[in-house]
Amino acid sequence: MADVFDTKKRSEVMSRIRGKGNKSTELALVAALKKAGIKGWRRHIVLKLELRPKRGAPADAKPPFLIAKPDFVFRTERVAVFVDGCFWHQCPLHSKVPANNRGFWEHKLARNVERDRAANKALKAKGWRVVRIWEHDAADADRLARCVSRLCRAYALGPSATTAFSASRNRTASSAARYGLSSVKVAVRLPCG
Repeated sequence: MADVFDTKKRSEVMSRIRGKGNKSTELALVAALKKAGIKGWRRHIVLKLELRPKRGAPADAKPPFLIAKPDFVFRTERVAVFVDGCFWHQCPLHSKVPANNRGFWEHKLARNVERDRAANKALKAKGWRVVRIWEHDAADADRLARCVSRLCRAYALGPSATTAFSASRNRTASSAARYGLSSVKVAVRLPCG
């Protein structure tokens, strides 16, 4: 059946549809943070980060901005936590590009990963620490509890923050390389398994 809208109108209609995000995984993390007694976090805070002006840009031009939307923000500790969906953010364990319209999906998913890299880099430049937790880690209660425990220790959050996080415990080097991560201070995929 042919579409009742032309391409421009269909694009406008689709742009107004807002997803519900990864609500179940975020709510699981909320419950785990509360259970661990971790306070001081806020959800869905928009961070507007000023970037360096491009070379050759006029001196009076407004500097470019990057909008980062972490799922959880600890402002005092300057920690941004993202709960990334395995499909949308190309989990090395579970991501599979759909066979239908493969070119479109490869381009779209690569842009998502590139946007994640840019957000990590911009947040680091502004003194933030970035933590990314995979959806599959948040779906399992035991793994999520380990993630939260390591998050507490790594960034001195909550009542049980005593020891430092070891960068050598990072689960996959490919995950770090994919997001342009060089050390635990830039961003880390918490090893929850």
